[in-house]
Amino acid sequence: MAEINYIRHEANRKGSAYTEIVKKLECDPRTVKKYAEMEDFSPETKPPRVRGARVMEAFQNLALYYGFTPEFCNPRSGNEKGYVESMVKYIHNNFLRPELTLLNLENLNQTLWKKAEKDQNRKHYQKEKLIAKLYMADQEQFLQLSAKEFDCVRYEEVKADKYGYIQIDNKTYLPSPSFAKQKVLAKISYNQVELLTEKYDLIVSHERLYGEQKQSVKWQPYLSLMAKRPMVIKYISFYEQLPKSGRHILSNVLSMRSSRRRYQR
Repeated sequence: MAEINYIRHEANRKGSAYTEIVKKLECDPRTVKKYAEMEDFSPETKPPRVRGARVMEAFQNLALYYGFTPEFCNPRSGNEKGYVESMVKYIHNNFLRPELTLLNLENLNQTLWKKAEKDQNRKHYQKEKLIAKLYMADQEQFLQLSAKEFDCVRYEEVKADKYGYIQIDNKTYLPSPSFAKQKVLAKISYNQVELLTEKYDLIVSHERLYGEQKQSVKWQPYLSLMAKRPMVIKYISFYEQLPKSGRHILSNVLSMRSSRRRYQR
């Protein structure tokens, strides 16, 4: 049901192409076409009720995909969600102290998940029952969710400069030298930037940059170019990133290759 609502929302309200919806949901094109064009259909999930809050489009898509209707508190009214505020404080004090050094968000999520699982083995502060048992009772009321996780991403069409680099959120990413001065489609999530062709074929995938990180380069796309024209290695930034000993060895190899060519002539 949630997937059907999402298909209809994307196709009929946003005007998304069927092929784009198929890529997002990884489903049969006939399924997308069927539900997008079906007329006699039960009413869709109501849009979020907003009271002075601006709802991001991505959050609306999330609500439609999973079939829930959020209710928002009034702005600057923390007293309306006192229990939520208390739990935020509990999590901060028990899970995030002392201050953590974040190197990989996925690893952090796994660590916190294990801590949360152990935290269920305590009694609820009011009901005097183990939280784990209360959770098992709640499961009986769970809704059936989609088998495929919601893909929370945004797409941007960007053009590479003459060196093949693109700019996203003031960060630099390298798709491939063959895409210099060409447009590519960037699929941007919280932790990844996937660069795609106009046919949605993957060119290269980068970890998304944050903070002081300025540039992400994957050198695999350059290997075929370097194999054909090894002398260009000294003129790309890859060469400068090598250790001094590596540059020295590579420089000697290239010099020997150049001398051999001159001798053969």
